[in-house]
Amino acid sequence: QEFDALQFGEDVPADFEIIPWPVLTNPSWLRVGDIGWQSVESFFLAAKHMMPLAQYKEFVKASHTRFHPDRW
Repeated sequence: QEFDALQFGEDVPADFEIIPWPVLTNPSWLRVGDIGWQSVESFFLAAKHMMPLAQYKEFVKASHTRFHPDRW
């Protein structure tokens, strides 16, 4: 939620390390090459199995907003 409230710009750059990338890789070990279609799909598939459908739909909606290009 803290990340979602950030307004990126010159004063608050969108640094790689602060972005909650939707992948299953430990953030400490995450590299740019770890972020791809397959890894994101795996993340959301895992999330789908861990929460009720209604909650999952809200999670996907929030994630879509979080990573929408207009936000950056």
